[in-house]
Amino acid sequence: MAYPFDLGYPPPEAPINLYALPLSVVAKDTLLFRRRFTLYRPSAGWSLHYSLRGVAGSKPDFDATTDGEDFLVQQPADWPHGRYSLQGYVTKASERHTVDLAWLDVLPNLSDASPDLDLRSHAKRVLDAIELTIEGRAGDDILDTQIDNTTFRRLAPDQLLLLRDRYRQEVAAEEAASRLKAGRASGRNILARFTNPL
Repeated sequence: MAYPFDLGYPPPEAPINLYALPLSVVAKDTLLFRRRFTLYRPSAGWSLHYSLRGVAGSKPDFDATTDGEDFLVQQPADWPHGRYSLQGYVTKASERHTVDLAWLDVLPNLSDASPDLDLRSHAKRVLDAIELTIEGRAGDDILDTQIDNTTFRRLAPDQLLLLRDRYRQEVAAEEAASRLKAGRASGRNILARFTNPL
């Protein structure tokens, strides 16, 4: 097979680490992962529980099942999209110990999403608003938006240009991360300097 891979064959798939906490899940997909703790084994009577908080009106709580000495989470993500704080804890009798703390992004399920749903990131929305303001095409809804405690309407042209550069970098970083996650090159140039050792 030619490097990096022949077009007649699909590229090799990266193995999925089911023991890593997931960073995101699409709403209505199944949240699936395993956990194993040397100090808190199922055979010693420990059980594992999770709580998610962060989106108003939604307080998901669920328990892991056991599979040998593993804890197995296989939970439908029937929750509103948004960012949640995930906390995992083990219990046995009156003992309780926190074992996992992470952020979990529940992403919109596009098959159920409204056609009007704005899926742009915060950085992309701000960048688009800045560019409309620079071009003189921003409506009052954009001009009255606050950023850094100042409305777009009150920002001087040089301030807008500085903000545009800052948010362009943020959007470029998001796009590079998205390409890497999809198994593609980040699109960023890596610069190296070589020195003559002699």
